[in-house]
Amino acid sequence: MGFFQNILDFFRRVLGLSREPVLSLGSAGKPAAPPPTEDDDDEEDGEADADDATRDGQANIEDEWADIQVFVARCEAESIDLAGLDIDDPTTFWARQQRIEQGESGGKGRLHSVVSAGFRSLEHWEQVSRYYQAKWSQMTRRPTGELEIRPRDEFTAAALRARSGGAAE
Repeated sequence: MGFFQNILDFFRRVLGLSREPVLSLGSAGKPAAPPPTEDDDDEEDGEADADDATRDGQANIEDEWADIQVFVARCEAESIDLAGLDIDDPTTFWARQQRIEQGESGGKGRLHSVVSAGFRSLEHWEQVSRYYQAKWSQMTRRPTGELEIRPRDEFTAAALRARSGGAAE
């Protein structure tokens, strides 16, 4: 499970999501609520506050999803150079990722590994990587009704095949 969790954590970092539950997303970066006053006594046990946090968190997920779709559209409009990768086959992406990691573990610097893998620069690799992750993500609804952005199963399966040595470019 550790490897799968690492993949999910990687996507969360790339997409700017924390490992906290979706409900906490609505309160991230906002100042703390003022202490309750006597006028607040007519609210029922703070349920309205919990509902607001849920709505804010879900709105943040929807906004994030819209940003991802804009990024994908921009990459496609600008005909992003995929350095020979096939956007319809996530195995090619993960094989290249594996190649870069192997170069680094073999003593090469990150830039050298990235350029050796066919990318112009670190920024080029990072843009292609973000594009793949965005293109192969989906917004889903959890059984609890909350929205989440997660990688598609095919993308995760391709990562697992690459890690087990079953992927080739």
